Amino acid sequence: MVTEGAGRGILSAGPGHDDHTDYPGEGGLILIGNHNGFSSSWNDVHAGDTVSLDTAYGRYFYKINQRYIRDGSDRTYIDHPKDGNGEVLELVTCWPLWQGAFAPQRLVFEAVPVAPS
Repeated sequence: MVTEGAGRGILSAGPGHDDHTDYPGEGGLILIGNHNGFSSSWNDVHAGDTVSLDTAYGRYFYKINQRYIRDGSDRTYIDHPKDGNGEVLELVTCWPLWQGAFAPQRLVFEAVPVAPS
């Protein structure tokens, strides 16, 4: 379950949708952040995997096309999809996963919409 917002209090309870970004189906950047305590299974996610998002208005499917690590202060991955290249889902969590609140980096997954299989 993803809640609305990306503040510390929201992310302490689970993943949050950054309310400054689009929603599935709107055609732009969708950013969902997560504290690494809620994402231990994310280490098993790789390029080519499919992610589905269920919303009140439908189910959306995305294919992971990139997985990369960024410095915690580097926010360029948030800005680059806004250049009109279509819908992009960014899933972000702290890295390394085992380091908890002291993790200095971010694990980022970039995904694009695909038709359901």
